[in-house]
Amino acid sequence: MNYKSCNELKVSQQVAELIAGLPWKWYFECSVVCRDQQGKEYIVSETVHCESAYRQSDPRLNEFLNKHHKAFLAKQNNLHVITLAWVAVPAIGDKVDLEIETLDKIYTKLGAFDYLSTWENNKMEEAA
Repeated sequence: MNYKSCNELKVSQQVAELIAGLPWKWYFECSVVCRDQQGKEYIVSETVHCESAYRQSDPRLNEFLNKHHKAFLAKQNNLHVITLAWVAVPAIGDKVDLEIETLDKIYTKLGAFDYLSTWENNKMEEAA
C-alpha cells in the first residue's frame, strides 16, 4: 500500500523479493485500534525506528516487535481495544513519520474498525 495515498499497489515478484530479501532499517508504527463507550473510534500509536538493518524474516526483529507491541498494548484501556495493527516501511534515507490521520485512513481501508471492542463484545455476551 502506498502510505501517502493509501492506494493499494501491485508489485512484481522481483520487487517483493527485493523487499523481503535485503536488510533494511525498518520504520514501524505499532498501533492499537480502539472504540470508547460513546462510540468514538481512535488510534493510539508508537513509532519504532530500527537503527540496524534487518531482513523482514529475521526472527530477532519479529521477537523485538512483538515484545514492544505487547508492552504498548498493556498501557491502553483494555475495554476500548478492537485490534492491534501495524505499518512497516523499509526506510531508505530520511526517517519516515506517519501522521495519525494517515494511519486512520490505512486502518479504515483495511477494515480495522469493523470489529467489536472488548466492552462491546462483553455487552453482547451479557445480553445472550
